[in-house]
Amino acid sequence: MSVMRFAVRGGLFRCLGLSAALALGVLIGCGNLGQGCFGIGSRGDSDNDGVSDESDNCPDDANDDQADADDDGVGDVCDNSPNDPNPGQGDADEDGVGNASDNCRDVSNPGQEDGDGDDVGDACDNCPEDANTDQADADLDGAADACDNCPDLSNVDQADEDEDGVGDLCDNCPNTSNPDQADEDEDGAGDACEGDRDSDGISDALDNCLTVDNADQADADEDGIGDACDNAPDDPNPDQSDDDGDGVGDVIDNCPDVANTNQQDSDADGVGNACDNCPQDSNANQADGNNDGVGDACEGDQDGDNEPDVTDNCPDASNADQADTDGDGVGNACDNCPTVSNANQADGEGGGVGDGVGDACDTCPTIANSLNQTDTDGDGRGNVCDNCPAVANADQADSNNNGVGNACDEGTPPPPGNPTPVPVNAGADRAVFPCGSVTLDATSTAGGATITWRQVSPPNPLVIANNSPDPVTFAAPVDPLTGRPQVFRFEASANLTGFSTGTDLVDVTVNDFTSTAQFGGSTVKSSGSALPGDNVTLDLADIVPADWTATWRQVAGELPAVALTKSGTRAATFTAPNVATTTILNFQAAGCSPLALGQGLSGTLAIPVQVASVTINLPANIQDSDCETLDLADFVTVTGITSGFELLFFASSNGDLPPGVVLGEDVSETGSLSVTSGAGESITITVQVVGTAGFLDEASDTIAIVACNAGD
Repeated sequence: MSVMRFAVRGGLFRCLGLSAALALGVLIGCGNLGQGCFGIGSRGDSDNDGVSDESDNCPDDANDDQADADDDGVGDVCDNSPNDPNPGQGDADEDGVGNASDNCRDVSNPGQEDGDGDDVGDACDNCPEDANTDQADADLDGAADACDNCPDLSNVDQADEDEDGVGDLCDNCPNTSNPDQADEDEDGAGDACEGDRDSDGISDALDNCLTVDNADQADADEDGIGDACDNAPDDPNPDQSDDDGDGVGDVIDNCPDVANTNQQDSDADGVGNACDNCPQDSNANQADGNNDGVGDACEGDQDGDNEPDVTDNCPDASNADQADTDGDGVGNACDNCPTVSNANQADGEGGGVGDGVGDACDTCPTIANSLNQTDTDGDGRGNVCDNCPAVANADQADSNNNGVGNACDEGTPPPPGNPTPVPVNAGADRAVFPCGSVTLDATSTAGGATITWRQVSPPNPLVIANNSPDPVTFAAPVDPLTGRPQVFRFEASANLTGFSTGTDLVDVTVNDFTSTAQFGGSTVKSSGSALPGDNVTLDLADIVPADWTATWRQVAGELPAVALTKSGTRAATFTAPNVATTTILNFQAAGCSPLALGQGLSGTLAIPVQVASVTINLPANIQDSDCETLDLADFVTVTGITSGFELLFFASSNGDLPPGVVLGEDVSETGSLSVTSGAGESITITVQVVGTAGFLDEASDTIAIVACNAGD
């Protein structure tokens, strides 16, 4: 076979004009003719891919498509980084992966393994199981911070005797597993191996108060928490929940959401002062009907009728007689059915606003007809809604549905007068600040209708008179004493010949007086101080004209709360409470002019309630050479107040006075104590001092007196 090939190739060379010897030499030196290496009269193609070596981007590897993904001039089939340009084909570690894409450029890793996916090959990754692209190693121990069990201390061996993930070199319990490294007493030794951190002789493993010395391990409520560290020692609460962080467990905290370590509860109602809306009046249910932050039990008397709100059957309407004709618990003054019992005061008007007349006594409960409750035929259906207003027909039967009841429908025109009410629109509800001006202006689509207004509620104060012609303008009043928003309801009535009276309601809300800017005018002046028990009058007489009206209230949240009583048109009075320390009481006032609509003022007044104490320090004794009158006031000290009080002195002895020794008869008035000549005997006298106003503490002291001998 080789001879035949040679013969064929020799024949070929002879055709080219070469001798057989020369042909043999070429074959020996260049190999297979098909490789084209001899280059005579031809351009070579070493890889036989049809692309000449001169143009081939992989001359030694067949790639007739010449693919070059990274456009670096080196074909993909021979590129050691086919996706990253590297025309120089650098490969520092000679692993067949070019430097441009090698994840370990200086360490040979042909497989490019990267277990943690951080683009750093396992062969050179200082933390091959934890991603750490930055390869940070703060302590330079060869273990990256990401997996170093002591990242701040060099520990090449990464020793971890207790296998808790914290290296022995930095473990505060190297022989006891404690991954959290807890150290309650911060002594450098972890709690897990401390043993008995509170030194009470009970090992931490058994101690029910780890950080509080309690050798007796007392646990009254048996909740596993020792009494010495239990925030509710008599009530089981193993979780030691304390939402407000005041050291008192929620299970016994009388203010679980407000921090009050002392748990003070002045009114003993189970609700601490810190969260009690009536801290001086027992009200365990914390009822606050008007949601003003002040409990109903201490709201006072908001309508000024001398009947406390908690027992007043009309707390918003003055009714000193508390008359309640129908006995439903709602006084006549505010009952929408004063002669028919209806404790719920329902006034639905078919789910609407209501007309001010309770459903229990409303002749047309589904139609607003507060001004016209007339029922001519006495069948219980008011004329406004009766389909036979002149003929009694309680069942209102209307077989032909023509709007005329069977009782009066005889195929003839209905009697004069159309029961359809005049259409009227009282307008949208309003809101205004006290003393502000409000105009009510109703409209009707029935031409020629006459519109008038009346005030439906409350009955007091009355801001417009009944049957006031439309439109009507009035000044919004101040809600007495409370300052809370007050809703006034008004009814517009429209009349037109041939129609029954049409009505519509509108509400006007008078908001709280909250700032002077809403009123204009000046602010209320400051006042002097008061003593416990003083009757204090709050008055705007020196600020507003005599024809003005004014109201007062105590600013919400101030303690102790006082009961304000309205006095005249501009003043309120209260009794200064007993206080342990000087206390500032703040009051807010608002006044309105009855003549200039919208003109008023508002402001606050602060009244300190003072408290004082008294001490007495008499000399040890008086010798017979000191026969004189003592001015006791010289030995008395009063603190906390400088004026407005008087001292009273009282003296007594420890036995019968010896002959010639008398106590000054005026000791209780002038504050002096005298000793006359006597038998030279000694006696002890006690002197007591009190304040006339009752706000001073009592004090006493004693003095030994040696009586003067007669004739001295």
